[in-house]
Amino acid sequence: MTTKLLTHLLGFVVQLGLLLAVVWLAKRGHYPTLAEPDPDCAPTRGDAWRNRASVALALGFGALAGTGLALVPPPEAAQQLARIAAYAGSFGPILGGFFFGLACAALVAYPLAERMVAPGPLQHFLWRSGGQWNQVWRRFHDGRVVDPRPLTRSTARIVLFAALLLHFSLREQHVTFTEAGVVWRDWPWQGETEIAWKDVTAVEVVASFEALSGNVRDIPTLRLQVRGGEPLTLGRFVQRRRDYWERLGELAAARAGVPLTEAPR
Repeated sequence: MTTKLLTHLLGFVVQLGLLLAVVWLAKRGHYPTLAEPDPDCAPTRGDAWRNRASVALALGFGALAGTGLALVPPPEAAQQLARIAAYAGSFGPILGGFFFGLACAALVAYPLAERMVAPGPLQHFLWRSGGQWNQVWRRFHDGRVVDPRPLTRSTARIVLFAALLLHFSLREQHVTFTEAGVVWRDWPWQGETEIAWKDVTAVEVVASFEALSGNVRDIPTLRLQVRGGEPLTLGRFVQRRRDYWERLGELAAARAGVPLTEAPR
């Protein structure tokens, strides 16, 4: 999958999970609403700054958590010559790390606010925050203001799980050239497949390919013809410039003992 497709997929999963959670909780009447805040406990300027500080601390914690996940190094194979993988690029590790950090920040944001802001002023902040959901919840709760904390926690947990799944799925997907041959894994639950260089019968730089939608895409790929098996095509999902595939093609052709050729599609 391309990183763009994975981003859309993650967004769809999060939105679907949020929608199902909202509908289920609302219909069963299990979702809490907020009591109207006491006017005598209106937040002061100091309360507002402490509330902002809790948000800043939560974002800082999320940034540290996301950076830590993004810094997990990609795995390497023994006698590795080259590796083609979405995770090996600069955007691959950042994608999962960003959503993971965002989820971590959301999980700690309200607990930090509860520790740093007095209950009375905090109720005002929660009322303003929960009031943004009034249009969604009016038909279920007669216009009362929903407590934003449970929904935030539920959404953050969904995003956290999806981010970890995305991150380590990207980390496990790869095609690697080694001294002995080519090793690849398409999905994290699959075992690695390996072919020896002696079984590679042709190495081709292909100018275009037909996508699953039927559209012809003028994007270069590298194709390895395999003796007694389906060809291995690189570049449909991890797209690179033509000269990148030409360099890898020269490496593969030299190892396989065949010439590097070109094909239109």
